[in-house]
Amino acid sequence: MFKFSQKNLRKLTSIFLSFLIPILIMTSYFAYRNMFPFGNSSLLTVDLGQQYVDFFKYYQNEFGNWQQMMYSFSNGYGNSMLGTWTYYLMSPLNLILLLFKSQNLNLAIFIITILKYGLSGASFAYLINKDNKITISKIYIPIFSSIYALNGWIIANQLNIMWLDGMIFLPLIVLGINKIIEHDSCKTYIISLSIMIMINYYIAYMLCIFSALYFGYKIILEPKDINVKNKFKTVKNFIISSITAVAIAAWTLIPTIAELANSKGSHTVNAVKWHFEYFPLNMIGKFFNGAFDFSQMPSGTPNVFVGCIVCILFISYFFNNKIKLKNRILNALLTLFLIISMCFEPLDLLWHAMQFPIWYPYRFSFIFCFWMIYTSLINWSNISNKFSIKLFIKTALIILVALIYVGLNINNFKYLSLNKYTTSLLLVGITLILFVKFQKDKKIFKFLFILITISDMSINVFNSLNSISYVSNADYIKYNNYVNENINELKKYNSGFYRIAKTFFRTKDDPLELNYYGGSTFNSMLSPETQAFANNMGMPNTSGSIEYSNGTIVSDAILGYRYVIDDPYNNLNMAQKIGRRYDINIYNKEYSYKLQNLYNPYALSLIFSTKANHVIENNSNSNPILYQNKMFNMVTGKNTNIFKKLNFQDVKFDNIQSNSNISNAILNKKNLLKPAKIRIYYTLPNNSVNYLNFSQNMNQKNCSVSINNQNVVLPNDLQNNLIVSMPKQKNGYIDINLKNSNNLFLQDFSIYSININNFKRKVQNIKKYEAYDLNIKNNIIKAKINNAENKNLFTTIPYDKNWNLFIDGHKTKIKKWNNYFIAATVNKGHHYVELKYINHNIYIGIMVTMGSALATLIYHCIIKKRLK
Repeated sequence: MFKFSQKNLRKLTSIFLSFLIPILIMTSYFAYRNMFPFGNSSLLTVDLGQQYVDFFKYYQNEFGNWQQMMYSFSNGYGNSMLGTWTYYLMSPLNLILLLFKSQNLNLAIFIITILKYGLSGASFAYLINKDNKITISKIYIPIFSSIYALNGWIIANQLNIMWLDGMIFLPLIVLGINKIIEHDSCKTYIISLSIMIMINYYIAYMLCIFSALYFGYKIILEPKDINVKNKFKTVKNFIISSITAVAIAAWTLIPTIAELANSKGSHTVNAVKWHFEYFPLNMIGKFFNGAFDFSQMPSGTPNVFVGCIVCILFISYFFNNKIKLKNRILNALLTLFLIISMCFEPLDLLWHAMQFPIWYPYRFSFIFCFWMIYTSLINWSNISNKFSIKLFIKTALIILVALIYVGLNINNFKYLSLNKYTTSLLLVGITLILFVKFQKDKKIFKFLFILITISDMSINVFNSLNSISYVSNADYIKYNNYVNENINELKKYNSGFYRIAKTFFRTKDDPLELNYYGGSTFNSMLSPETQAFANNMGMPNTSGSIEYSNGTIVSDAILGYRYVIDDPYNNLNMAQKIGRRYDINIYNKEYSYKLQNLYNPYALSLIFSTKANHVIENNSNSNPILYQNKMFNMVTGKNTNIFKKLNFQDVKFDNIQSNSNISNAILNKKNLLKPAKIRIYYTLPNNSVNYLNFSQNMNQKNCSVSINNQNVVLPNDLQNNLIVSMPKQKNGYIDINLKNSNNLFLQDFSIYSININNFKRKVQNIKKYEAYDLNIKNNIIKAKINNAENKNLFTTIPYDKNWNLFIDGHKTKIKKWNNYFIAATVNKGHHYVELKYINHNIYIGIMVTMGSALATLIYHCIIKKRLK
């Protein structure tokens, strides 16, 4: 009994140390970088600072609110949240967020991050302890587990915090496959895979591919004396177990797949190019210490750093005659497949579900890191701490060739400095000496082995992350406090439904973080329809984000932007400033402290009726002002142009060929070596607000624009035409300076004017028929409407078949208006309107999950026992 307890104690100690060492290393680094709570910095950087932190704040606000977890009007103009939860927020460790106040959100993120490092190490240690093919001294288990927990992929992707659970569950899934083959036990595999699918379907998809590959590798390695019948039974168990795991996770998977079909699924690549994405040997550079910097985030080679000891053991595995040739060949084939996957486009796409990653390429490369470390341990178990001379020479020669190749081409590896290269050279040299000179003295060998490995992994952390900058914790808190103060002031006096626009933002997910309805979002689950609408409206957008920043008084009115928050005193120096909106001066100034609230009396309700004779579904104008003009006509039911196009008064050309039609001119430089610009003079009507329509190639890279010497804020890239508000000054001029381009196309570059009195009169006519007594609770919208003259009901709720409309208690068919929003045909008279959001897919998923889980329990607890 005592002997058994001692054995268990050693196992538990190795697992605990495997958990503790990565945490200590990462905490030391974060303290060195003054991360909160050690200083005023934070872990917020790139997408963690611009996207995920907002989701975490939303998690804190809405966890347990089932309806808000299903759908939120803070997600763009209103959208399902299920896909957001299943991709970003399902990690059990996120429950830690609920233990902290919003002021300490960065501390919660810090704790979750270091725990994921620690649990990755503990999980790998658990696999090693259970794997009968790995027989190494317990002292080495925490070392190899720490290598796994601190590999190049997790260091580069620690900011993609929702992916890190894959590192924790990969060893458990591998252990589960081993148990299926060796012990005919499916429980570990089913439980670990089903939980991983629930936590993050995207990374789980990659693990499913590797599970199939690894199972095939293991089943072929089975001893010859195991008959075909038993192998077939094992294959059947694996397939049934995989299907069972997927079925148990159906409550998240089924609604997510349905949502993906309307969002990310539309970006699936159909035309595959059969080529290598880069020269495969360039991957070698990523095995060097510190082989990472910011440039590797948007594009680069896979992050596969695993330290010099693993590299040496991994290479020597294939020359180790103590390991069967069959095993080495099969391992080489799987290794080759993984390597080719990380540079050959068709396989790369396969791992990424047939979609090119936007930033963070080769997201599955942690699997290759695992495979290298796992193979190294099998080799280490067979070497017995002793390298033969032949084995050492073969291994050293391959490493020498790799070092020479990178050294000769170091200028091509921009992420590698001479210091990083030298560090790797020294570490490799010391490690090779260790294996040759100190194998006989076990105590010195163990000490140096541990010292080299911990040093190697720790130095890589410092070298890799030192080039990354982070958001100040104080700035983050200051921004949220200032904006929250104004939003809370609005909610104090107006508890109804309305949208809020801002002339600044910290991130595009401000509405989710600060709990208001805003019309901006940055989310991988963004639907193409939402992006297309923002694009047509003249708002900045990408395939994953929209930003309500360049609104007009027309878009503000139709979309129900009842308030605008401005920063006239420039108190938010950490915020991103949007081009100034001069048109909001017609709104009423209200609360003003650090920021200014403006009330828009022309904003329409979420629901209103219209005099339009029929619902116009399509709106295909590429000019955003004409697009908004047609929307306004749809709402009023009349073909009147609220926007009037103005003519320019005069144009002066400086080093640019003259052109009489500026609105659609191509500006060509005369002398390519000299600066070039044009100045356009204009006169604005009295009592008007005015807008410029910018073509999509008028971005920061190609030109700079100023109006009356006031610079216009332009995005780096434009997917569409952009609307810019113009100052009130009656007479003025526009300067366009060409930058890097020698020519510039001014497509539809024009001034459009709105007469304020005409606008007010038309909007007041619409507001007579807007909904009243409107109430939103638990994704149920209730309102009353007087449809005395009109025939159609319009809303600014994005069309979603999960919305159910009831007029006076009778279900009514919903339609689309303007390609995007919900509408319906309604009879004249007073009506009680009710809209309910019901996602039937989640209920189907729950039924499948419950049925699968019950069937699995019955089989394992009753049927299987009786069969035995």
